Amino acid sequence: MYTNIEERACDLAVYIIENRATVRAAAKQFNVSKSTVHKDLTERLKTVNPALYHQVRELLVASLCGLIRAYGGFESILAFIRRVFRGKRGGQIGIGLLVGLMDIATANNTVAIVMAGPIAKEVAEEYGISPKRSASLLDTFSCIFQGIIPYGAQMLVALSTCATLGYAVSAFDIIPLLFYPFLLCLSSLLFILFDHQ
Repeated sequence: MYTNIEERACDLAVYIIENRATVRAAAKQFNVSKSTVHKDLTERLKTVNPALYHQVRELLVASLCGLIRAYGGFESILAFIRRVFRGKRGGQIGIGLLVGLMDIATANNTVAIVMAGPIAKEVAEEYGISPKRSASLLDTFSCIFQGIIPYGAQMLVALSTCATLGYAVSAFDIIPLLFYPFLLCLSSLLFILFDHQ
């Protein structure tokens, strides 16, 4: 039994990394609930040991990508992109929408890029898109979607700042005023559509 919760969070993380253990296995090994493991890894570890937190997060994202691939998720997304989008321009728009959907699902643009990366690589190779262009599309479109979603970090910070200042504002009041993400989206689409490469 741990008396120091922060120490337990670090030990849980090390156990999961070294043994490639699941949350369930770690919970059983440390005699705690799965929700305790989750809380330790997602909240406590971030403040106690950020480097270890990032290692665990990378491992969990890689595991999630493995599950998606194992259950045919990547193949179905690739099939959809092949069916709907034609040519190099279509492939670029497909990569942008792909990372956007991942960002909507995770509300974290870094995780969205990591998850969309393997699919984007296959799309880029198939449609003749350079790796640099593919990486740029992943980064740009993840920023666009992350800036617009009402539950994204930027929006939550803006809302909490407004609340601190005494203003009652909802995300949907702010979304029409998001000039940067909308202009970034417009310029990116124009660049894709009118690029002569």
